[in-house]
Amino acid sequence: MIKSLTQKINDFLSNTKDFFFPNRQAESLLNCVFLVSFPKSGNTWVRFMIANLYNEMEPRFNEIDFHNIHEIVPELEKPLRFKFCNFPRIIKTHQEYKKKFNCAILILRNPYDALYSYFQYINGENKLNLSLSEVINHNKFGIEAIVNHTDSYIKNCNELHIVTYEQLYSDPFKYFKNICLFLDIECNDECINNAVNKSSFESMRRIEQAKGRKYGTNDFIFMRKGKVGDGLSEINFEDLEFIKKSIKKSPIINLIYG
Repeated sequence: MIKSLTQKINDFLSNTKDFFFPNRQAESLLNCVFLVSFPKSGNTWVRFMIANLYNEMEPRFNEIDFHNIHEIVPELEKPLRFKFCNFPRIIKTHQEYKKKFNCAILILRNPYDALYSYFQYINGENKLNLSLSEVINHNKFGIEAIVNHTDSYIKNCNELHIVTYEQLYSDPFKYFKNICLFLDIECNDECINNAVNKSSFESMRRIEQAKGRKYGTNDFIFMRKGKVGDGLSEINFEDLEFIKKSIKKSPIINLIYG
């Protein structure tokens, strides 16, 4: 799968003049797989699973944390470093689909939970001081943004693997193993299981509390709760109806969460 991606990107580059970036970032994006999601949908969790798997198979770090994660599964908007050259290069982003995102893992989360968690994040981390209703109805942060983000990949991405937060929550081993199969990573079940266990919510929260994060404010706890189903009870009736109406615009979101 990764080999077929190489040819697709090479073909794309030969017909596209404006793909390259002045800082040679395009060279770093060749043969990469993009780990994509709307914010607060489980992206960091999957990043830790991937990083812990790589570190299980080729030990380099005593522990994966919120500092060295950026050298293993970096963010597109930050310096791109890949410590593990023998494994697929994965890049995290919350951006909508772009032409260079030809191969991607799309993480979806129940919109009610994603919006409530994002509400907590943008007020706690970014100090925006928005109400939950304002977030839900916001064109950048709200349900319409989730629909647009999701559909941009469904409609355009050539190679796409979809996994939901709820699937990972119910059976992390099974659904992370499916991700490994998509990435064409040859590894045994013990490595996968160890990576999953080291990426548990409890472990990640302990690591954040002990070492902090490379990016972000010190007075906000990123690993807040990680539960399923918390958002629904926090949203008022009018906003619930707006979310339900908006979900129907996206066939995949409506199929899973409608």
